[in-house]
Amino acid sequence: MTDDQLTKPPKAPRPNVKQMWVDAIAFVLAECARFRSMVSEAAREGTLSSLPRDDFLFELRATDGRIFTHGRKAQIALEDAAEVALHRSAFSGTVGFDHFMDVLRPAVVDAFIIKGQDVALPAVDRVFTKALNEAAKGRADSRHLIPCQLMFLPEPDSFQIGPVTFYNRNSFGPIGDELVREHRANGGELADRVLAYFSNFTWVADLTVLGCDRQVGRDRALQAAGAAVDFMHVLFGHHHSRNMVVGGPGLDADIRAEMEVRDGKTLLSHSTGSTSAMGFGKGWSSMLGKLGPRTLVKAAGRAIEAITDPSKSRPLALRFIDAASWHGQAVRETSDAASIVKSVTALERLVTVQKGSSTTRIVTQRNAALAFDPVGQERFADVVSRMESIYDLRSRLAHGTLSPFDAEVRNRRSEVLAAAEKALVNGLALFDQDDLFDRSQTKRQLSEGLDYLVTWSKEIDARRWAARNG
Repeated sequence: MTDDQLTKPPKAPRPNVKQMWVDAIAFVLAECARFRSMVSEAAREGTLSSLPRDDFLFELRATDGRIFTHGRKAQIALEDAAEVALHRSAFSGTVGFDHFMDVLRPAVVDAFIIKGQDVALPAVDRVFTKALNEAAKGRADSRHLIPCQLMFLPEPDSFQIGPVTFYNRNSFGPIGDELVREHRANGGELADRVLAYFSNFTWVADLTVLGCDRQVGRDRALQAAGAAVDFMHVLFGHHHSRNMVVGGPGLDADIRAEMEVRDGKTLLSHSTGSTSAMGFGKGWSSMLGKLGPRTLVKAAGRAIEAITDPSKSRPLALRFIDAASWHGQAVRETSDAASIVKSVTALERLVTVQKGSSTTRIVTQRNAALAFDPVGQERFADVVSRMESIYDLRSRLAHGTLSPFDAEVRNRRSEVLAAAEKALVNGLALFDQDDLFDRSQTKRQLSEGLDYLVTWSKEIDARRWAARNG
């Protein structure tokens, strides 16, 4: 044994994470007993009205309907333990937390209150395992039809972004009729009301989520459809895609009116606009077949597959989807200030791996490298300067030194959105090249790769400038 080994204190053994489950169950049961005694005592003394009402909102319920009340702290302890158990299980990402809790609570009552088992690790482990397996029985593949407002022009009949197929209103008609045929045969009016709602939208997203319970499947479907629309914001640009949304109120027209009194006269105005994007001319879809857009659509589709198929582990794809989601919210945002804050947050999510003291430099330089055109005329330092200015604008808004109603905010919104779109498009291409989406990248590897991109951009810029100046 070396001197270092003699002087170093021994490492503490790693705690068994399942002990957290045991402690949580023991605490919940103790609280159930305490609350029962508290109620009995209050009933004897006629002080039921003095009991803490908020704490009586939490309970375990047996399968026969019996209720065992506990407090807020016990609820938090049980939920924390359940969250860890679900996250560590093979069903993480496919079974909803609420569904798991609905199965776990009566299982706890059955094992430790009704059957009186000792609260020890083997028994608690069996209860959690059984509850997880029971909750997982609800998993299945599920097809989802989600109405969307996209481009107003009903062309083409359909187009696809990875696992998401969009049908225009006309081509969806027979699909919807077939899907509700059984409902109509049973004489229900619900089918007609649902289809009437769908008819107010210009497009319908059609996708299948694999192997999830009902709530998780629905959440993933909405996320996937939203990701496809967020990608369209990036591909088509914010000017043309601002009115693209997933779901929402079934309105086929955007009706606005104003009333103002000036110099004793009442002034009225009324307008009707489209709820879908109007800036798409005939034949717009032909651009999707061109090499550049086709490559980007394919890459976006691979990213979205990480949502619809939980078996595909693509952390870089989900990072891009997160960033695109922030930017999509920025495009649809009615407030210029909020739009800028959200779009710069997209830039942060795209390139920030972990928080540090040099976040500003990391965000601006890495996004400048993504936006840099190696065959263009603009110097890399100028791209960095523009990113720094955009980041400073967001910081002044977020820290309260700039009013959200300042003219600078209104005037620079488009600049910020355009910068984010360029970084996102190039980031998507970078993440997908060489099958990077399918690799398990550590935070350190991703950080090193982005820093290499900065170094490469500087070297390309220096060589190009040297060649231009002899």
